[in-house]
Amino acid sequence: MQKNITRLFMLAMSVLIFNGCGGGDSSTDPVAKSLIVMGDLQVPLATISSSSTTNVPQLRQNVADIATLPQKPDYSFVLGDLVAAEPMPADQGNSLTSELNAWIGLFHTIPNSDAINLVPFPGNHEMNLIVTPTPDSKTWFETPDSYSYSTWRSWTATNLLFPFTANGPQPTSTNPDMLVKDESQFSFSFNWGAVHIVVINTDTLSTATDPATNQPYAGWIPYNWIAADLAAAQNDPKISTILVMGHRPIEPPAFDTSTEEPTILNKPYPLANALAALLQQTPKVKAYFCSHVHAFTAFKLTAAPRIWQVVSGNGGALPYVNWLPTENQYFGFAEVRVHQSGRLTVAAYGRAIPTPYYGDTPVAPAVLKKVITLE
Repeated sequence: MQKNITRLFMLAMSVLIFNGCGGGDSSTDPVAKSLIVMGDLQVPLATISSSSTTNVPQLRQNVADIATLPQKPDYSFVLGDLVAAEPMPADQGNSLTSELNAWIGLFHTIPNSDAINLVPFPGNHEMNLIVTPTPDSKTWFETPDSYSYSTWRSWTATNLLFPFTANGPQPTSTNPDMLVKDESQFSFSFNWGAVHIVVINTDTLSTATDPATNQPYAGWIPYNWIAADLAAAQNDPKISTILVMGHRPIEPPAFDTSTEEPTILNKPYPLANALAALLQQTPKVKAYFCSHVHAFTAFKLTAAPRIWQVVSGNGGALPYVNWLPTENQYFGFAEVRVHQSGRLTVAAYGRAIPTPYYGDTPVAPAVLKKVITLE
């Protein structure tokens, strides 16, 4: 009980301090409802003893901090990469099954875990295989794995982790998105009051193959289904705002100078460019939430200057070395807030990163780092 009071006090004080510096006006425009976004909790199995392949201390503290927020979130989305997974082709979903089961077993041991309404969706670590061109090859590439679909669907059903209608795309006779599997629970949408939320599987298995690998592209999205869903929401008078979520970014942050392509597919199918243009041309869309890059940052897209991209990928994976925020690097999560006026803000909460980053030692509660108004 005393620990919960202490956490509430620290979170409340951080809000007061931030607001005192002109960071927000929640006293005059209170938060009506909220949800959580956080991603990338994975730690390589060779690094830690936990078969969950997650950053255990950070997951525990994220759950504790979310459970003591002044506003109870309606949902806590994990934006992919809960576990390390990404096995070799012969694995047939076994590693993913084992790691996900260990992850949810760990989650249920955390006090107050039942209070945060967990809703995970998969990232590249859950959807993809690692393929090497030859047995002795030192190069590798990712490609979506067909076994991931049945594994993920079975896991979410067993653990009641998909509380929505499965309304996503399926490989029909026309199949404009070149789908292979039933995507109805992987890309989907739902109404959160007057806010329409679209979740995208950013590593969709398609029949389109990369000529460089002769394997399905990593970073594929069901663009045509997204376009139809956004058009319906835009024309719905009951919907005032549209928010979109996926694992991979549309554009990499400026500090991401890695050679690995982190985004939704750009070449030779310019799906990232097409999605950016689609969001820009849909007036009700305000923001795209993602992770994959191990950092927290928010910026307006170059290709869609009206749209915010919020990267919340600092859940517990090894932080990106070039991410150098003024607050110093931090692990944590973000709270998406809908205020009574309809205004949207994002509050980033964080705590110092220990050495080693996956160290099995108690970590401090998160404090409010910044509040961003999505305008």
